[in-house]
Amino acid sequence: MTRSGGLTPFIQSREDLKDQYRDAGNLQARAQIYRFSNVTTPWPRWVFDQLQLPESATILEIGCGDGGLWKQNLDRVPGGWKIVLADLSPGMLGDCHLFRAQVHRNAANCDAKKVTVPLDVPPPLFHLVQADAERLPFADGVFDAVIANHMLYHVADRPRALAQIRRVLRPGGKLYATTNSQRHMARMKDLIFQFMADASPLVGEMPFNLENGSDQLAAFLPHIAQYSMPGELRVTDVEAVVRYVLSVNGAPERISGPRLAELRDIVSREIADRGAFIVTTEAGIFIAS
Repeated sequence: MTRSGGLTPFIQSREDLKDQYRDAGNLQARAQIYRFSNVTTPWPRWVFDQLQLPESATILEIGCGDGGLWKQNLDRVPGGWKIVLADLSPGMLGDCHLFRAQVHRNAANCDAKKVTVPLDVPPPLFHLVQADAERLPFADGVFDAVIANHMLYHVADRPRALAQIRRVLRPGGKLYATTNSQRHMARMKDLIFQFMADASPLVGEMPFNLENGSDQLAAFLPHIAQYSMPGELRVTDVEAVVRYVLSVNGAPERISGPRLAELRDIVSREIADRGAFIVTTEAGIFIAS
C-alpha cells in the first residue's frame, strides 16, 4: 500500500491541492476533531511557544491557510513584527483578508471594551501574498524566520522549496517547519482505508514527516532541533469522525447512502464499546538554521 510521488497522500496532484484547499472548509473540518484532544495546549499556541525571535522581526509564513496560527496568538504577537502570509490558494487568502481587516479595524477603533488585541502595543503588520513555495517572490535574505506549518508534505519539489527558503532567510535566520509523525491519526487512516481501500488518499508514507524530515532539511539548513507533542483524541461525537472522513479527497463520492450509514454505525459501536473513538496523535516541529 505505497504511493510514489512528492505530494502528501492527501494530495496526489496540483489539481487535487487546489480542490482540497480551495478555501478553508476541509481544513476546518479536520481541525475541529482536535477539540477531543487530551493535550491541554492548543496546537497554534504550542507552535508559537517554539518561536525564538526578537521583538522586531520580519517573518514569512508559507502555506498560511486561513491564518489560524496568528488568530490564536494575537495576544502574544509583538507589535514590532512584520508578518507576510503567503498561500497558493486565493480562497485561503480570502479568509486571511477578513482576519487582517478585523485586526486593523480593532486597533483603529481602540475601544477597550471591544478590542481583541492588546492596547499597549501597535498591532503586528500583516501582508498577504499569493505565492508558490517553490518560487518565492521575495529578495534574498529578507526574513528572520520562515514558518511552514504542516505544509511541506504538500510541496511536489521540496528541495527546490527548501532552497528558496534558505535563499530568503537572513544569515542566522530560522525555518520553523511542523509536520506529523507516521503514527499520527493511524486509527483514522485505517478507518478511511476500510471504506476507500486503495482509493484512500492516505495510503502510504507522508513524504515529509517527523521520521524523515530532518534528513531532508539538513542538506539546506544543517543545524536542526526537533520537538514533538504526542497526544490522544477521545472522540465522543460520531459526526466529528464522519466530517473528518468526508473531508478527504474522493470520500464524499465513495461514502454515501448505505456506506455512510455503515460508517456511522462502526463509529457509534466503537464509542459505545470503548467510551470513545480513540485516535493516537503525534505532531512536532523542526527548527533549522
